[in-house]
Amino acid sequence: MAKKPRNWDTFKLAAKNWYSDHLSAGNHYAGPFSEAHSGMRDNRPYSTYYSNGVFLGYDNGSVWVYFKTPNDVNVEWGRDDYELANNQAFLSNIIDAIAKELEVSSEKTRKDDRVQFHLLQVREDLTELEGYEGMTPAHADFLSRIQKDRFVRPMWHNYFGVRLKSNDIFYDTYGMKEKVDRWIDAVTNPADINFQVYAEDYDFIYDICVNKNRMIPLDFTQSPEDFVRLTATYGVGDDFFNKPPDIRNTTFQVPAHNESIITPRYGEISFRIVSPIEGDFPFMAAPNDGQTKFANAYFDPSSSIILSSIRGEIRAPKVAKNILDNKMSNAEHKAFTRPSSDSSYEERKETYQRMTNTQLAEEVALNGAGFLDNVEMIVAQKVGASNKAYQYFNQQLSYYGLTSRTLTERQHDALCSTMPTASRPIMPYYRNNIKRNPNTNQFFSGVLAMSGLLRSTKPCGAGGLFLGLSDSTYDYKEIYAPHGHVNKVSDRSKNQAPVILITGATGSGKALPLETPLALYKGGTVTMGEVKVGDVLISPTGKPSPVSFVTETQYDHECFEVRLSDGRTIVADANHQWLVNDSFTRSAVQRGVSAPFNHMMDQLYRAAIASLTTAAHSPAELPKRCPWDVFIPMVNGILSAQGGVTTFFPDIKAAIQFSVDGERGEMVDTREALSALALRLTHVWFGSSFPDSALEAHKIPGMYKYTTRELISVIKAGRKPGIFSTLPIQYESTGALTSQVMTPGLTRIPHDILYTDIPSRIDAVNRLIDLCDHTIYANSIHLTIPNDGLRSDALQLIRGLGVVASLKHSDVIVFTPWWSVNDTFFKPVNFFQHKTVEIVDIVPVQSVPVRCLTVDNPQHAFLLGNDYTVTSNTIQMTMMALQTIAMGLPMFFINPKPKSSLAPIFQHYGATVINMDEKYLLEQPGMLDPVYFIKDRKRVARILRDMIKNSMNMNSDTPVLSQPELDALMVQLTNNAMDPRNTCSHDIIMGNKRDHIPHIDNEDVLDFVRNKLEISPFWKAFISMRTDSDSLIRDEIYKGKPVLVEWGDSMPMPNVSDERKWSEENMEAVMSVVLIFNYAAEVIGKDNVGGGLYIDEASHLQKSEESMSVLRDAGRQYREKYIDIILGTQRIADFASTESQYDISSYCNRFLLMKVPTKDVEDMELFYRITELQKNAATSKYINTAGISSQRKGMLPKAVYVDTDIDWRGGIQCGPWPERELALATAKDLDYDREPIRLDEDAEDGDNQQLLVKRQISRSKLSVEDVDDELAGFDVLNQE
Repeated sequence: MAKKPRNWDTFKLAAKNWYSDHLSAGNHYAGPFSEAHSGMRDNRPYSTYYSNGVFLGYDNGSVWVYFKTPNDVNVEWGRDDYELANNQAFLSNIIDAIAKELEVSSEKTRKDDRVQFHLLQVREDLTELEGYEGMTPAHADFLSRIQKDRFVRPMWHNYFGVRLKSNDIFYDTYGMKEKVDRWIDAVTNPADINFQVYAEDYDFIYDICVNKNRMIPLDFTQSPEDFVRLTATYGVGDDFFNKPPDIRNTTFQVPAHNESIITPRYGEISFRIVSPIEGDFPFMAAPNDGQTKFANAYFDPSSSIILSSIRGEIRAPKVAKNILDNKMSNAEHKAFTRPSSDSSYEERKETYQRMTNTQLAEEVALNGAGFLDNVEMIVAQKVGASNKAYQYFNQQLSYYGLTSRTLTERQHDALCSTMPTASRPIMPYYRNNIKRNPNTNQFFSGVLAMSGLLRSTKPCGAGGLFLGLSDSTYDYKEIYAPHGHVNKVSDRSKNQAPVILITGATGSGKALPLETPLALYKGGTVTMGEVKVGDVLISPTGKPSPVSFVTETQYDHECFEVRLSDGRTIVADANHQWLVNDSFTRSAVQRGVSAPFNHMMDQLYRAAIASLTTAAHSPAELPKRCPWDVFIPMVNGILSAQGGVTTFFPDIKAAIQFSVDGERGEMVDTREALSALALRLTHVWFGSSFPDSALEAHKIPGMYKYTTRELISVIKAGRKPGIFSTLPIQYESTGALTSQVMTPGLTRIPHDILYTDIPSRIDAVNRLIDLCDHTIYANSIHLTIPNDGLRSDALQLIRGLGVVASLKHSDVIVFTPWWSVNDTFFKPVNFFQHKTVEIVDIVPVQSVPVRCLTVDNPQHAFLLGNDYTVTSNTIQMTMMALQTIAMGLPMFFINPKPKSSLAPIFQHYGATVINMDEKYLLEQPGMLDPVYFIKDRKRVARILRDMIKNSMNMNSDTPVLSQPELDALMVQLTNNAMDPRNTCSHDIIMGNKRDHIPHIDNEDVLDFVRNKLEISPFWKAFISMRTDSDSLIRDEIYKGKPVLVEWGDSMPMPNVSDERKWSEENMEAVMSVVLIFNYAAEVIGKDNVGGGLYIDEASHLQKSEESMSVLRDAGRQYREKYIDIILGTQRIADFASTESQYDISSYCNRFLLMKVPTKDVEDMELFYRITELQKNAATSKYINTAGISSQRKGMLPKAVYVDTDIDWRGGIQCGPWPERELALATAKDLDYDREPIRLDEDAEDGDNQQLLVKRQISRSKLSVEDVDDELAGFDVLNQE
């Protein structure tokens, strides 16, 4: 027998005052049945309680003890099934131990000893994050500003209670004297002795629950919220029941139908009882059988379950054996005595299945498993506007052979049964087991333990960097990565590896990235990676459009980020085709002359196509192959001779490269290229005609079909291409009534409203306008919606009606409806004002896996999905870096992504921002010289060697310098670097004439460096000639402020992995990243105060042996300085492949792994090796589709996080983040120093139109004759 716990003495002393403190205080009227004569019952079955979780019941003074279940019951993310089962086995261990202690004095099962138990699960909906001890005020402010309306996360709390058995009063007494004293106490202090008889069982239960099976003892003084969840979860506190009935001002009301109850906290809820659809199945199945995991239905958010209560009796294994013997006999009798002709095949099959299950259960009983009998499984479900929640819940339960029934006229009884000490069942049952109530259940302990009811995410990290929330449907706990001073005060050892690796394929979304959401006609979205033939998308005309063809995933495509005027960005490959108009076609529509304009364009393109085709097949002498700089003037001459105006044609080189995949070199196959260009022009204009009558009714002009690469030249020409948005999407009516849904307090727009008919959606928008703050300005509506979820739904709703909607100031939607709103008519001055989203810029990005598809509609086009949230691993790293600053630690962030500036957010946090572009470098010659930053002169020599070697080897299949030459170079560089008279890198390489120190011997290297110093801004900044060691960057870095280093367009990063395709600018950009990393590592590691060094696109560091050496040294040294290195890269294999020379996984103990493409076999293998998760389809699908969620809930990126130091692994949602920080981090500068076009307000429309044409022609460098032809064309238009 276990020794009594130390808190028992406190409990015993408190018990002495039980009678005086509670019963004598006028509490004798309380209890669940004292007012039964009036038809009402109090909902508190206990008379008193104690801080250690002990409750006393009214019924014969019963005593119960409650515990909280473990908070780390992982049922999803395990190494194998055995680990997951072992995580849940604690409950069956407890029940089995209790069952084995029960006495069975008779073969008759109705006289056996039984123990009552209670399992309670309570859901809380949280809107705030829980901080950690010792957090700085700035970090606390960061977390507190995550808006409450940005997310609501359910959190389940689980409790297990047991009714204690009484024993004799002489427990724990030794010798006659102690027993006499105990007897005297029983006479003089009856209150004390009344509790002493439960001491033995209390000690036994405490030992098996807490000491042996991880249960958590309750302490209501330290955690009063546990008491509230156990007793007042419905919103009525314990103090309410200490008042006489006539002065209580809160009651639980039951509607006339007696199928629900109204509570102060949840409003209307309905209690339902769960039981098998028929017989004992599935509760006689094996615990590891999938059909026992019925808790999945409980935790599904759509089930709206807010509480689960399970009560029953624990019985001895021997009793279970006797019961099952009877069941087996009955089953055998039915199987072998009833003629087969009297029963169907299915009936006989079910009978034999019951025999098999019963036989299995008998074997379980023989092994000592506890048996649970007369089990009532109650759930409380929130009652909504419809009955869909309970229908959905029953549908989910049916997968496990279960169903639920409303407890009509028993709602008060059910509510009372969920409270501590309630012992009277809702449904009557018989102790003799002859007849069992069909609403009660019986099963073994393992079935309940393995059901998943007690699942709980293991806490991760005592504090530090907030990464996000655990991704599950049952709880969303804060995920922290220890960082800086949090490491110092935690129990984590100094052997913790300092590197955090963040990986994930990039992209947001006719080749599109696999994450790109596509809009489905029936509602919702499907990603480009998941779409298949037969899926029905939406055409530009708003009609259903089936997918007829999908390619396999394609790699190493040149990719671009397309930036739209409404703030959205789309990643696509160079040859993705866009259905666009331009400023000329929109002007023609506005002026009502679209028909003649289209006719002119038809003639223009026909003439161009004919002339190109004739030239390609003419007998005239043409060079078989010629360079581009000869071919392009040749084509312009052919077009000009035929009267063609090239302003309206796509970029010639880009157009040919689309049709002739091999034309990537310097030489062109002349005739093939001419034919390809003719074909391309046909596709550009005639392949995008709109024969649809609905479009003709709106007088939509012809559209161009340009590729991404072609659009770059269109933008440069000032033609302002715009994507045709859509006509209103024509969904069928769902029957949903907007008047019942679009009401005050709305936080999300229901699915049935988003995907219903057009008139209903228009009505929904109008009602939304009435509900929200709005202004009407300049023929448009400015609708303010602070709630993120509602704002996202509103954008989808408005855009689905064929309206261009833009997001301003992060929470204001600006749009111009084509319908009347509150008797205000919005004049459609220009149809394209409603239908066109302008493409404002196109910038190159890192290559990502893509797919192509074909759809069946005349335009061969489709709509993208409704995800407008910009998230990526860069955003994740940015939010982590801001927290480093908020924690008061040094922070250095290297962001090598052009056009993805993080300057606004880091400047807001007081950081120094350094922009690495050619202009900046030219203004600061020598500022990147390694001599100014690196104290170790041998490291300086190695950096110089790496820079020279990599640059000289660029675009070469073989090394320019042999290994002996490299060795000799290294010796000379080291010798010169170690000489203190050499004060800059120019001295080390080119010699120091001041002190007569010679230059290096290798003339090829000298010539290479001299040439670079003449033509390259980077090399001018890298090799200083100054002797004063002056560097602006170094001075800024050493100020101690946070530092952000970014790269501009003039130093573009390579977007292909093949170095042979890199330009000199690409190589120099990568080398500059390597330099900055080396300098940052030197600066941030100089003190032992902790900090964070963040490197995005960290694979660039692999270009330098010295950088990798520095990275490994940091992995060894930073662990004692509490500095973390956070590396962002696209592939796990970049730094975690043990077969690679770049492997640094031994220095990593924290991995944040975002999307891994399905086809990336190596990364998938590394994913499973690092996470140690069991390899199955569900886990693979999770990581293959991680990243931006296509589901409406949350819309947060997902990842798998691993912390090997605390043995934590599992899925997380990255974020949410504070609104201000997220808005600044994702802000897009849509101007990019464009030259504005200013029209003369006093001029006639025709004059302004000619001004526009002249501007475009001047940019296209046409001849005078071309200018006259162009303007003549518009004179024709103006005549109408």
